[in-house]
Amino acid sequence: MTAEAVLAAILEGRIPVGSGLARLLGEAETPEAVTRLLDRARAAPAEAARLRELRTLLAAHPDAWAAVRRVLAAVPHDAVPADPEAVPGHWARLFDAAVSASPEASVALLSLGDAGRLADATAEIVAWLDARGLLAAGRRVLDLGCGIGRLEAALAGRVAAVVGLDVSPGMVREAERRSAGLPGVRYACGSAHQLPEEIGEGFDLAVAVDSFPYLTAAGAGLARLALREAGRVLEPGGDLVIINYAYGLAPEEELARLRADLDGAGFVGVSADPAPFRLWDGRAFHMKRRAAALP
Repeated sequence: MTAEAVLAAILEGRIPVGSGLARLLGEAETPEAVTRLLDRARAAPAEAARLRELRTLLAAHPDAWAAVRRVLAAVPHDAVPADPEAVPGHWARLFDAAVSASPEASVALLSLGDAGRLADATAEIVAWLDARGLLAAGRRVLDLGCGIGRLEAALAGRVAAVVGLDVSPGMVREAERRSAGLPGVRYACGSAHQLPEEIGEGFDLAVAVDSFPYLTAAGAGLARLALREAGRVLEPGGDLVIINYAYGLAPEEELARLRADLDGAGFVGVSADPAPFRLWDGRAFHMKRRAAALP
């Protein structure tokens, strides 16, 4: 999608302003190119507020172009190894580089490298989980693809325990640094398709925020394995939430891909929410682990 097409989608309300600006910055060769594009833009009356918000957001984040471009350069999405055994190590190396480039942008480009914007986007996720009755004081939560521990920081003290997993050692180190002293929080390094033993079992909720697309991109059944692993460590009747399952698919295609990959993983009742957030265009999927024990 060209920068002009992204801008049109933002102004028409098809992409949230924050996500859209990150995409514009990723397409532009220079930050000035985005400024010129917005200066030339002419919006219909119904679109004028979004254009003003874009201009204000860009002006408030003069370093956003550099943060977004550094992360995109560190994590190219078009060079996934053909060997499935090499995939986890591939993403680990790339995200080690990304977290060094910009911790906040490495887990959410829409943050524009701003810790406050990342906290706001995370709060939307937590509010969505809460509204669905998935958070409670006694619940144990597994975060698949925890990044720098933003969900752990938001949930600490609200649930009994949060275990964060990430394939990137650099991400895990940053998460541990940021989570020092938080109650009930711990981390492990590994891949969701082959959970390390120290993760344990008996979780009430597993959450994967924007991490499954890196498994589905491998095209080698790693996402299917990760779904089975989630089913294995969840309590019967436990919940799995995935926010973004695969990139580049229409909503109905993404849901169909998820349902196909769930076959045999022990889950029932997949529900989809294609636009649950104001700041981000992530799609949310919720399913429950079958109450009967897995074979």
